Amino acid sequence: MLSKHAAGSLAAVAAIPIAPGKSPFRTKGLTYRAVIDQIERTVPAGLEALCETLEPALREFAAQPFLASSWYDLLPVVPISEAGARAAGQLLTPWLTEAAQKTAVEQSGGVYRFLLGLVSAETIALYVPRLTSRYFDFGSIETRRDSEHVVRLLRRGTPSYCVPWYRITGPEYVRAVMEHARGDRGPVTITSRVVGTHICPVTKLELSDIEFICELAP
Repeated sequence: MLSKHAAGSLAAVAAIPIAPGKSPFRTKGLTYRAVIDQIERTVPAGLEALCETLEPALREFAAQPFLASSWYDLLPVVPISEAGARAAGQLLTPWLTEAAQKTAVEQSGGVYRFLLGLVSAETIALYVPRLTSRYFDFGSIETRRDSEHVVRLLRRGTPSYCVPWYRITGPEYVRAVMEHARGDRGPVTITSRVVGTHICPVTKLELSDIEFICELAP
């Protein structure tokens, strides 16, 4: 099940605004490993073949080894993901959704699932989005409980270039973790919208503030 915003395909990806590896907006290597794993699963001949289709700077960035706990420029994940989905013959939205869901399930087993199973659904909804903030070294996250079954999240300062990608992968990862942890306690629905933009004084890139609303089945 896709998040309500994630229907169909994304618009064509614009040219990356800062050379690969040069922007200050970074993500943990786990983000790229999830994308690379999806490429290896879905693209004939995998990452090596895909890299041959990329322009040189992006090819060099994509071909490097991504260490799970190290930091990497986030912006290249957008054209790399778009190229991966295209090479796999799939629409970008379901391709990214599958990647996010598989990563969430892999990271939700064992003790992690046991601990999440001990707390209320609302606590899970407040906790899991905060957990994802560890994968990015920019912006901020605020969460609040609107009602017994509704939690609201505000993600500030995401590069607008990455917003379409983030509005798919972020909610799908959180939703899959929560549903995996909740078991048969019902589905989770996440919707999102951009609520504001501003210009980064350092890079001059547009940054977006995104609101996510998480609704839990009673």
